[in-house]
Amino acid sequence: MKTLGEKPPHGASQWTAKALSEKLEVPDDIIGKIIRAASIRLGPVRTWCASNDPLFYDKAAEVLSQYMDSPEGSVVIAPDEKA
Repeated sequence: MKTLGEKPPHGASQWTAKALSEKLEVPDDIIGKIIRAASIRLGPVRTWCASNDPLFYDKAAEVLSQYMDSPEGSVVIAPDEKA
């Protein structure tokens, strides 16, 4: 578990069973058994990010209403504020 909290090998965005096997010097099949027994998912996981902003839900509702309640035939454009 500690290793999964570390940064994956150079060039990788996530840990794989093979990379764990090489890092820990444990056979692939053992890593696979441990991963399955612990219900660990090494692949991408879709999550919802929580916000500390007390107005987050109000802001989210306002943004969603732009999509849900937009006039017929209109186009809603959402630029990325981080770009």
